[in-house]
Amino acid sequence: YTKVFVGVPGCTTRLHFDAQQTHAWLSQVRGRKQFVLYPPSDAERLRLHGWEHATGCTRVYDPARPPEPLAYPGVARLRPRVAILGAGDTLLVPRGWWHYARALDANVTLMRNFANRANEAAFRDALSTHQIAAERCAPVGAPRGDTAAGTVARAARAVCAFALAEPR
Repeated sequence: YTKVFVGVPGCTTRLHFDAQQTHAWLSQVRGRKQFVLYPPSDAERLRLHGWEHATGCTRVYDPARPPEPLAYPGVARLRPRVAILGAGDTLLVPRGWWHYARALDANVTLMRNFANRANEAAFRDALSTHQIAAERCAPVGAPRGDTAAGTVARAARAVCAFALAEPR
């Protein structure tokens, strides 16, 4: 998946890790952006509320406004990595790493999710899980190829083939 983010100073991307167990690279085209990253092992310490799904890919935690450590003792043990990217800089975010971004200037960022041999199995499993969920939502009695599930399955196979293809 490729995305272009255009933002003004102060806009943020909430804390999350990327879907379908993909890695990502983010290249700063214009302006500056601060990134705060946490290793996968910090996931439970980032979960501030019981209602946040333990395996969910987003968190309420805001690195710009951390909660009081006395109320949330796990916060004191977080291990953030902070990077400020300027035009021409690129950051690699490995699969499962939590990340948050805050624009320091008017900016443009190019992002690309990808899979390779290091995350191939997890990527395939994530796509398979997504396909199964889509099939459960298909209308009863509808032909498989004519359902949303059939479309998702075809798209998932195409994305998987593209993402795992050897570079030319």
